[in-house]
This record gives sequence, structure tokens and C-alpha cells, in this order.
Amino acid sequence: MASVLLRSAPDPENNAEVSELLDMAKGFITENSAEHCYYCMTLAWYYTLAEPDIDKTRELTDQAEHIARQVFPTDLELIDIIHIPTANCFFYHNDFRSAAHKIEEAVEVCRKYPDMLPYIDKQAELLNILLDIYTEMQDTAKCHELIAEIDRINDTYKEQGVSRDVSPGKREQL
Repeated sequence: MASVLLRSAPDPENNAEVSELLDMAKGFITENSAEHCYYCMTLAWYYTLAEPDIDKTRELTDQAEHIARQVFPTDLELIDIIHIPTANCFFYHNDFRSAAHKIEEAVEVCRKYPDMLPYIDKQAELLNILLDIYTEMQDTAKCHELIAEIDRINDTYKEQGVSRDVSPGKREQL
């Protein structure tokens, strides 16, 4: 519930309720469990949206990642549960370099599986996220490089169902 309130209806008037829900939930969390990982990520969002504090956000996302590496069996889960949300938190904090770094880490993970379509598709998704970050950073050269890589993946794997097109508006913008 706290996560829903934080992310769908960010409102300073909800902060006390969110904080109370997080405090209540803490008593039900088993250390180093999947729920503990999700709890840390929810707290990271709290310190991103409700009471912005980049240092607490970093501490919590690092803790969540440490736990996630113990409890989630696949790299795809780590990317979806840790890398992408952590990058989003950094993006909201306007720390675009850290956001890009976190997504670039995830891209490298995907590259370890060059023959597995779920990782190829995830890589294309991540490259689109990077494109958004580098657009915000106004790094046009990097954006063109990312678009070319996304297009290459789409051309190579379209018949296998991988298609993560760059929006026409983004192409025009760059």
C-alpha cells in the first residue's frame, strides 16, 4: 500500500500515512528475504519522492541489491527488481550519470546471454531507457549511438518477436 501511495499519488499530505505503513510493515519483514528487498526498494522510493535524500536512496538501493543477489535466481529478475527501479530513483533525483550507470550495468548483464531472446529483448528495452537518460543529459552523440544499436537489435531479431522501436518523436527530437 505504501508503494502504491508513493508512486501513484505522490502528495506531501500522504507522507505521514506512508511512513506509518512502512513502520508497520517493518515488523512483518523477514531479514534477507524477497520481502525485505522489496521493503528496501519501497523505502528508497520514499526517500526519492516523499522526503528526497539521495544518500538514503543510495544506501537503501545498495542494501536491496545485496539482498536481491541472495534471493532472486535470475539476472532478469535483478534487472527488473533492482537495476531499473534504482535508475528511476536516481533519475528523479536528477543524478542522470548514476541512472545511466545502473542501466549500463544491466545492459552488460544482458550481453552475457547473447543467444537468449528474453535477454536480447531486455537489452533493447534498457537501451531505450538509456536513450531517455542521455536525451535528458543532452548527449546527442550517445543518443544516436543508442538508436543505431536499438535498430540493429530490432533488425536482427524482429522475426523472433523482439521489437523495441524508438518513438518517432524521439527520433525527430534528436
